[in-house]
Amino acid sequence: MRKPRLGPPERLAARLKTAEQQLARYIRALDLLPAGRVVKRMIGGRAHYFTPVRRDGKLVHEYRGRTPPGGRTDAHHAAKRVRYRKLIKGLQARIAELKAALAIRALLLSV
Repeated sequence: MRKPRLGPPERLAARLKTAEQQLARYIRALDLLPAGRVVKRMIGGRAHYFTPVRRDGKLVHEYRGRTPPGGRTDAHHAAKRVRYRKLIKGLQARIAELKAALAIRALLLSV
């Protein structure tokens, strides 16, 4: 069975809903990335990984082990953060455009 053809206002509303759902997924994915950074220090010729955290106004480095957490480096997570932020920014602009188009459409139809 074919989907019913949506008219322009319904299509705009459907696109807006889809964009808002995608925005929520990107924000959730960004929140799931590990907080903070992973710092690599060379101790005795071997790499050790720490996460700097603030506690009671003081900077404390939590030891994470000799392998990076999750096998990923800080650069990997930083690149993912940049990518998600760029996607979120583009989606926010798209949502604003769709909301404006729907508002203009509503004004035109009410006249």
